[in-house]
Amino acid sequence: MVHTLVEYKDNKPGFDFLGFSIRQFKVGKNHSGKTCKGKVLGFKTIIQPSNKKIVEHYKSLADSTHKLKTAPQSKLIWTLNSIIRGWCNYQSPWNSAKTFSKLNYLVWRLLWRWAKRRHPNKGNRWIAKRYWLQRDGDNWVFADKKIPETAKLHKHSSYKAGQQWTKVQGNRSTFDGDEIYWGQRLGDKYLTTDPQKARLLMRQEGKCAHCKQVFKPGDILEKHHLIPHSKGGNNKDDNLVLVHLHCHDKIHGKKSGKRSTRVSSHK
Repeated sequence: MVHTLVEYKDNKPGFDFLGFSIRQFKVGKNHSGKTCKGKVLGFKTIIQPSNKKIVEHYKSLADSTHKLKTAPQSKLIWTLNSIIRGWCNYQSPWNSAKTFSKLNYLVWRLLWRWAKRRHPNKGNRWIAKRYWLQRDGDNWVFADKKIPETAKLHKHSSYKAGQQWTKVQGNRSTFDGDEIYWGQRLGDKYLTTDPQKARLLMRQEGKCAHCKQVFKPGDILEKHHLIPHSKGGNNKDDNLVLVHLHCHDKIHGKKSGKRSTRVSSHK
């Protein structure tokens, strides 16, 4: 038995479960958790990668690097990326930012030793220029210069820590045809006949740009041009918003049967 907040029977607070370290820390009222009735608890629950799993992950990276000590740089990058991607995606929902930053440094040291062993007679500047590139203010991007866009090492910190996921409602499926729901969640990643409509739904959080009401299944949606074609407007996302059919009529002030030309998104 352990306590998550204080030491209990000579056991440190917190416990490890499924690769995570779960512990509570005393904090001020502005950062404290609250009960369902709004009462301040005085502590906050922190879930982060366990030390054991961090060591195992690093050892996996080190073993792969050692096995590929004579392999092309691109093969090493692709191998490490597959390990880093899987581990970071599993750990990203939690408080992993400090862990990711620490692993960035450890992996850099690992790769530096890999490069030094390959070129024992070369200087540090030559090695850095040979295996690392400058990209977006970062001077240490480990990449194959022949194919830098496809053979570039993923840094742990490039994965978002504390990623929150929204649970899918009930028995919904991406094949149920509810474009409003899935377009709002996935944007143009949702497989639909009109990817632009899905992007607009996601940007507008599923709400009509005119009446601000949430779209419902069965509603007829239309794309409204913020700047009309007659005034130089285009069909790009920045110039379009989604509105209800009846809201579109109100915007244009036209009676039924005399509606102006518009881009319809109802299929």
